[in-house]
Amino acid sequence: MCSTVIFITLHTFFKIHQNHVYILLIDREDNLLNEAQYKNAQKNCPSLPLEYWQSNTGKQLEFNKTCAKFPSLFDIEFQNTYWQNLRSSYGHYQLFGAYLDTRAANPLGPTVRILAMVDQIEPLTRMYCQIWFKNKQQPVIVQALKYDLSWPEYFGNHKTGIYQPYLIPCQIPSEYHNLTVAAVSMVENACNNASNALTVFYNKPNREKQDFAICVKGMDFLIEDISSILTEWIEMMTLLGAHKIFIYNLHVHSNVSKVLKYYEDLDRVEVVPLSLPAGEPNTLFWQHIYLKNRISNKRQAEVIPYNDCFYKHMYEYKYIILVDIDEVIVPLNGSTWKDLLSYLHKTVGTNYDSYNVRAAYFFTDSLFTHKWFDDVPEYMYFLNHINREPKIEQPRYYIKSFHNTETVLTLHNHFPIACLRRGCQHYSIDANDALMFHYKRKSVETYINFLNTSIKDNTIWKYKNTLIERTTKALKEMGFLVF
Repeated sequence: MCSTVIFITLHTFFKIHQNHVYILLIDREDNLLNEAQYKNAQKNCPSLPLEYWQSNTGKQLEFNKTCAKFPSLFDIEFQNTYWQNLRSSYGHYQLFGAYLDTRAANPLGPTVRILAMVDQIEPLTRMYCQIWFKNKQQPVIVQALKYDLSWPEYFGNHKTGIYQPYLIPCQIPSEYHNLTVAAVSMVENACNNASNALTVFYNKPNREKQDFAICVKGMDFLIEDISSILTEWIEMMTLLGAHKIFIYNLHVHSNVSKVLKYYEDLDRVEVVPLSLPAGEPNTLFWQHIYLKNRISNKRQAEVIPYNDCFYKHMYEYKYIILVDIDEVIVPLNGSTWKDLLSYLHKTVGTNYDSYNVRAAYFFTDSLFTHKWFDDVPEYMYFLNHINREPKIEQPRYYIKSFHNTETVLTLHNHFPIACLRRGCQHYSIDANDALMFHYKRKSVETYINFLNTSIKDNTIWKYKNTLIERTTKALKEMGFLVF
């Protein structure tokens, strides 16, 4: 089931017993009001269509008396906290989210797309989608169209029995285009009563799109305290032009949670709870061990938060960027991503699904307890590591990209897997215009050997003064840095 955060009120009681004064801290709040409980439940399980369900209390939501009843949300079958189940004769579907795609480039027209993991390579049949609309008690039932696989065969781990990520399209008939989509269920046969119901996300603001947002895959830093590194990285992303950072969270160190909360309060970060699918572990420590030993499964599961983030925010931003917290896309001509993209739009055009940035590797000392530069504090991780490998990766290898939200269909962490027009159009940014600095941790011995063959590249120092000022201020305000 979805996790729930419970807020309690502690009352203080001063007692005197046998001339001793003691304080008793207990919870005297019997429960939250129902409205507050549902609000918290929705926050912690965003795919659950609570609003639609509550607004239709007492109504008969069904196609007819014997067909396609909307499920009670108490009867929905969950797996691994945030996933809903569909068990069919043709395979096991685990459903994560649903999204309305009304983009002009979408050849299907308005479409509900369901993000799922399925234990089949080529599902033998198409499931049915029961689409529910606001102010309408009957669903519209359509057969799902051809699934879009988000994990190509050449990536490996591609066989029946291993859960594969899919984006499943449910095309809305033209006569219903004027209605507001609320929820969707998937079933094997058109009239089945569903065991699942997903909110259909459609975050389309009444304003012009912002330029850039960042999506970060599930954070697995249970043991390692990366709080100062994460602080510097978030400040760096803001300097480069990120309007908001969406971070998916598995398990992190308590100090990392403190950093995330600090930036959430500033509305610069949004933390999204996440669990692994398909019977994979979600308990403390064992999940961390599992992810280190099942790399292919880990990478397949990462496709889900990438695409969930893209589809939730494609109407709010012009470009979505998928990077890890040890990666920084640095413009070499200009200072911001806006400078870079403006230059590319003028010189090579705007008709690309992704603009790809090549990788350069900065190996870092994993102990990192030294100070090299008089004007760079030792707690500044990225600014202190200015030695990189001379080689720059070839185009299409280990790239990171600016993804066009108007035309991308499915995403891998490096590039789009599919696009709304035939064949994805990629542009490889010249290495003289931008590089993706990838900071890879090594042992001290390996790091010292690397220094003998590396070159100095202090490009990132053009942000030095501002980055030090902002990072220092944040670390002080969070209580990590005391002078």
